[in-house]
Amino acid sequence: MRRSVLFQLLLLALLAGCAPPHRAPPAPLQEALPCPSGPEMRTLDPTASELIALVRRAGPLAELGHDHVVAAGRLEGCLHWPEEPADRWVRLRFPLAAAAVDEPRLRARFGVTRTVSRADADATQANLLRWLNAAAHPWVEVEGRPAGEAVELHIRLAGREARLRIAPRIREEGDELTAAGRAILRLSAFELAPFTALGGLLRVADEVEIHFTLRFAPPPHSHSMVAGGLPETS
Repeated sequence: MRRSVLFQLLLLALLAGCAPPHRAPPAPLQEALPCPSGPEMRTLDPTASELIALVRRAGPLAELGHDHVVAAGRLEGCLHWPEEPADRWVRLRFPLAAAAVDEPRLRARFGVTRTVSRADADATQANLLRWLNAAAHPWVEVEGRPAGEAVELHIRLAGREARLRIAPRIREEGDELTAAGRAILRLSAFELAPFTALGGLLRVADEVEIHFTLRFAPPPHSHSMVAGGLPETS
């Protein structure tokens, strides 16, 4: 009997931790990300691009929680791709409020099989916006430059900044360029306290697995591009 009461109390605490808090307002609509013009510029094709985070559960009571799949929405970007690799750079951004949380097709694709209701997914999104203070810092912003054969990213999240080095696979097809890959982002790099429930017995894992496919093409008004040669890495 005592064990049953304890489990019910834990379950109530867990549900309280997942209950939707007051939602942050959506990210305000702004003009498109400004990208310089010129034959060496390319812009992100959002219809052929994706940025997905796998957020795992951790803690002694991790089995009571869920892993989550979060996909960036309203993703914008521009790429400067001159012939000289040292002069290349990339900029990306997306509003936290546009993130899609736990879409069934993405959960199935990444093997996250435990069922999550739409209400639970909405609660997770609300908690995400509160945890990352989206009302004050609505955008996630990324800037990257070459670092040898890798790319060093400067990521701004929740008013904080961290660096991440990645080695994307680069594929060029005519004037289009696609960068794809996987990386591990540590929330502790931003000095962010993990989101917790049950007094910390259930929490978000520090390591977030990032999967990305980013396709860049010349702006509609551009007629040609000079392609460079970052080697394709595995």
